Amino acid sequence: MQTSTTTDKVSLPRRWMQPTAVMLWVLIWQLAAMAVNIPLLLPSPVVVLQRLWQLCGEGEFWYTVLTSLCRILLGFAAGVAAGVLLAAAAWRWQFVQAMVRPMVGVLKSTPVASFIILALVWVKTEQLATLISFIMVLPLVYNNLCQGIAAADPKLLEMAKVFELSGWKTFRCCYLPAILPFFLSAVSSALGLAWKSGIAAEVLGRPLTAIGTKIYESKVYLETADLFAWTLVIILLSVILDSSSVPTLLFAMCVTGWCPIARLVRSQMLQISSSEYVMAAKVMGVKPLTSVVTHFIPNTLSVIIVNITFRIPGFIFSEAFLSYVGLGVQPPATSWGALCSAASLNFLFYPYQLVAPAGLIALTMLCFTLIGDGLRDALDPKLRR
Repeated sequence: MQTSTTTDKVSLPRRWMQPTAVMLWVLIWQLAAMAVNIPLLLPSPVVVLQRLWQLCGEGEFWYTVLTSLCRILLGFAAGVAAGVLLAAAAWRWQFVQAMVRPMVGVLKSTPVASFIILALVWVKTEQLATLISFIMVLPLVYNNLCQGIAAADPKLLEMAKVFELSGWKTFRCCYLPAILPFFLSAVSSALGLAWKSGIAAEVLGRPLTAIGTKIYESKVYLETADLFAWTLVIILLSVILDSSSVPTLLFAMCVTGWCPIARLVRSQMLQISSSEYVMAAKVMGVKPLTSVVTHFIPNTLSVIIVNITFRIPGFIFSEAFLSYVGLGVQPPATSWGALCSAASLNFLFYPYQLVAPAGLIALTMLCFTLIGDGLRDALDPKLRR
């Protein structure tokens, strides 16, 4: 009992240690800005946050961030896929390993700036960040997977030969448990590396719409507050991408999931705006805010509710899939996808362990689909009597 009390007393300050350190550095920044007293050289944190808040209210800001994210994540995904395929080919054929090893060594030893300058000769500036992210991710994933394959237990491999297991069962029971930690480590490191190298490529390449272009323009036009604000955006996104946690997963789903709903709501709003009762309200001099509250929101709310209900199963499946492959919720937190991943490693001996989480995922998705179907019928005015 005494040990538990002591542990609680020690763990409480550690919980606040990192936020306190961040606040301390922000305070030092504020004092330095006050001492310099030249906003053109060093703006204060308050000025930077005010400028960042103004940027967040502009549509161009979000379009720029999403464009850079999509370009870099595309290169990251291509690099992971190429690394997996090359590692599998090198494991299967020795001559592939002999051919790929020098290329991977060159990619690892060459500075990022050299690749960016060379790539400017070959590709368009809009494709530069994707290519650089791909080049940075490929050798990291390939080397880690090769190490994971080499770390497979030889006794398990020998046992698989004795029992004459198929190639798929040998991979799942012998190689996959050894490869998975190396793969997850590579993906976690490669995501942050792809983001940083992709932004560097944008700064040098300066495509039409990119975070790196905004940073370069802020430097050229001496807009120091904008320069610090965009740098803060890069830092925040880098922290999010480097951490595999529930907030990261929610952020990724929100970034990728709002577009279909926004497109649906926009089309519904355009349809309502051309209706007769809205035109009559305009003629009568009703204020736009009143029309939004009394006409637009009530007529679009049912569509939004039904659409969100139908999209929840997709989000559940996405979270379960990402947790299954190790890119979602990380220990000590857990999810049904993580339980399925742990159960699949022992599926050959304990297949029933996979039934419960997989069945709950399917049942929950079915329930939300039926709820959405019922809400659609209940909220559809054409079906009301």
